[in-house]
Amino acid sequence: MLASIAVRAVWLYLSWGLFFHSDERDYLGFAETWARAGTYHGEWAPLHVFFLGSWIDWFGPESGVRIARCALSAASVLTGIALMGIGTATAGSKAGRAAGWIWAFYLPLIPFAHVLLSEGLQMLLLFSCLWLLVVARSRQGTDRWTGGRVVLAGVCMGGASLARDASILWLAAVTVWCVRELHVRRALAFAATALLVIAPWSASVSRDIGGFQLLGRTAGINAYFGWNAHYVNIDHGGGLRLDQGAPGSALRAQLIEPPPGVEPWSYEFHPGASERQRDALGQGLAFITANPVFFLRTRIVKAADLLTPLSYMVRFLRVPSPAEETGQTVAPGARTFAGYRSAIPSLQLRSVLAVVALASAIALMLLAVLGMGTRSFTAGGSALWLCCWGATLPMILIVTMSRFRAPLDGLMMIPAAVMLVGREKERDGGHGPLTRQWQRLRIAATAAALTCIFFLWYLAIPSVHATLRELS
Repeated sequence: MLASIAVRAVWLYLSWGLFFHSDERDYLGFAETWARAGTYHGEWAPLHVFFLGSWIDWFGPESGVRIARCALSAASVLTGIALMGIGTATAGSKAGRAAGWIWAFYLPLIPFAHVLLSEGLQMLLLFSCLWLLVVARSRQGTDRWTGGRVVLAGVCMGGASLARDASILWLAAVTVWCVRELHVRRALAFAATALLVIAPWSASVSRDIGGFQLLGRTAGINAYFGWNAHYVNIDHGGGLRLDQGAPGSALRAQLIEPPPGVEPWSYEFHPGASERQRDALGQGLAFITANPVFFLRTRIVKAADLLTPLSYMVRFLRVPSPAEETGQTVAPGARTFAGYRSAIPSLQLRSVLAVVALASAIALMLLAVLGMGTRSFTAGGSALWLCCWGATLPMILIVTMSRFRAPLDGLMMIPAAVMLVGREKERDGGHGPLTRQWQRLRIAATAAALTCIFFLWYLAIPSVHATLRELS
C-alpha cells in the first residue's frame, strides 16, 4: 500500500497543474455545468460527473479539480487494497500481496489515478464488488453475513454502472458467476440490487429524452464509429500516421478495407436525443446487414485494438501540448488540456517510460493467460477470470481501445501474480485436484488463447511502431 501511495503521489505531483484533452475535457465541462447550474445533460452515465462537480461546487473550479485528483489517487490506492483482497481469497495471501505490488508499479493503469476519467471510480466500485463476492463464496455455509455481502456487492456494481456505462457488461457476467458459485437466489438478489441502484437515474434520463435509456446515451455515436465503413482507432488520438511497411500493416489494411462502392454513413443531428440514437442505431444495423463479412473481419482489428500493448499511459506520453505544437506562450494557470509532455520534458525519459509500459502490458497478459490456464484457484477464482474476459471481449462488437480493458488488466494481475510467486496450499472451497483429461483441455485452451493473442499483437504492430516513432 505504501508503494502504491508513493508512486501515485509522484504522478499526482507531475500532473498537478495540467489539464488534458478529449474525454477529460468533456467530463470537466459537464462537471462545471453541474456545479454551477445543477443540471447534467451529457451522454455518459452520471456518477463521475457528479463526483467531479461536487468537488468543484465545494472548493471552486481550480482547487476542486486538484482535490478531485487527490481523491482519485486515494481511490486508486483503495482499489489496490480491494484487488489484494480478491487475490487473497482466490489464491492466498502471498499471491494477494504480489498482486498489490504489481498494481502499485503497473504503468499502463497509473493515469487513472489522476486523470479525470471515469475508470478510477469504476474500478474502485467494481473491485470492491468482486471482493465482497469472493469472500461470500469462500465463507458460504459458514458465515451468516453471506447474503448481506451479496446485496452490498450489488450496490457497488450499481455504482460502477453509474460511473461507466460499460459496467453493465460486468453486471451480466458477474451475475452468471453468482449463479454458478453462489446459487440462483443470491444471483437474483445481486442483479436486482444493482438494477435498483441504477433505476432512479434510468427513469430520469428516460423521461428527459422521451424513450427508455438504461444508463448513458452513447449507443448512437458508438454505432457511427463501430458499425460503419470507416475505421477509427481512438488510441491513435487523431493524426497518427501508420507506416505501411511495418509488419502486419498489409493484413491490417486488407481487413479494414471496405467493399467496393460501400461508403460511410453520416451521423445526422436530430433535436431529440432518443430519435438521434434510434436513427444512428438503425443505420448501423442496416450497414451490418448489408455488409456482414466486412463487419466480421473488422472485428478482428477491433480485437487487436482492445488487446494492444498500447495503453492510456503511452498515448499521453506521446501527445504534445498545443503550446509546444504552435510555439504559443501559455498564461500561468490556463487550462491547456495537454498531455504529459510539459510534466516530463525529457524525450528520453518519455521514451523509456513508453517502452516500460508496453513491456508491462505484454508481460501481464502472457502471465495472466498462463496463470488462468495452468493454476487452480479457490472461491470461484477460475470462473471469475473467465467472467472478466466475458465482460470485456463483447466490446469488440462496437468500439474498442486499450482504455476499455482497464478493469481486465487490473484483475488479470492475480493470475499473473500466481505465476510469479505460486499459490498457497488448496484451502476449503476449492474444486480439488484437476483430472489429467481436464488438465490437457486447459493446456490446449491456453495454447489457443496465446496463439490468438500473438496474432492480434501482430496486427497491432503498425500502431505500436507509429506510436514509438512519434516519441523519437
